[in-house]
Amino acid sequence: MNIFWWQTKELLKRIRFWGLIFAPVGIGWTLTEIAIAAGYDKTISPYLNYLWFLLIFGLLLSVVINWPKKSVSTQLPNIDTEVEVRVGNIFQSNHPIVVTIPTTLETDFVNRAIDRSSIQGQYTIKYCQKPEYLANAIQIAAEIIPSIDFVKNFYSPVTDIPIYPPGEVFVIRDFSRVGYLLTFATFNEHGIAQLNADDFVDLLPNLWLKIRERGDVGNIDLPLIGSRFGRIGIENRREILRELINSFSVACAEARLADKVTFYITPADFTRWGFTFEYIQRLLHNICDDHRRKLVANGPIGQPAD
Repeated sequence: MNIFWWQTKELLKRIRFWGLIFAPVGIGWTLTEIAIAAGYDKTISPYLNYLWFLLIFGLLLSVVINWPKKSVSTQLPNIDTEVEVRVGNIFQSNHPIVVTIPTTLETDFVNRAIDRSSIQGQYTIKYCQKPEYLANAIQIAAEIIPSIDFVKNFYSPVTDIPIYPPGEVFVIRDFSRVGYLLTFATFNEHGIAQLNADDFVDLLPNLWLKIRERGDVGNIDLPLIGSRFGRIGIENRREILRELINSFSVACAEARLADKVTFYITPADFTRWGFTFEYIQRLLHNICDDHRRKLVANGPIGQPAD
């Protein structure tokens, strides 16, 4: 969904928007009635035809005041790192992007091993052109990362292929946008990618640790990973966002990780799962409070040990 049309739909849902449109008309009409009752009807009569301009003024004023925001952000205390939550299309950015991939590193669209509409599928189409180009880049990156076993799965029933633990990160710099490819879910016997909620929470520290070790200090873009295809057992998207932000804050309490991280929510998810920016602001505020306490407990980052 185009972000402008999403903002327009959200605007039209707001009762305050409609009330403010007619407020100037109501005020103008009331003042006119008072002036007429006071005997100034001849004085104001030339201006009565212009009262409808108040409706246009009210519309413009209401749009300006009530136009939905599309992002909120906060600065983590004492670490010069910004955390932003943005409603929009993550592929309209050019910053390094976190992309979840299967633990067996499949990239092919054949038999819908990878869905074209998934984050991996869109990353492949937009930046890599062909799945085999991405597969080659992953294989090169995997030369320094040992697998934990060789297995057969639904999409490779004949040949044993390497499998990696959830939370491994392959940094791909071969294309126009850097990708932090995160091993995430494993295919079951029916070819469905699955990861349980505990494993999801456990892999997040690995994500940030591996980005710190192998990635670039700068900006990072992150979708609500696992919210559609990963089947992680956490149905509420708000809970997924909370876990992602909290894990990032914990990682940053140990050492500075990035200049800015942006968590993207699609307009459809924002509406369907009951997100509000008031909720997100409270979430960021609570995370900042927790982060401040962690810094106090650990001491300032970079401070030498006694």
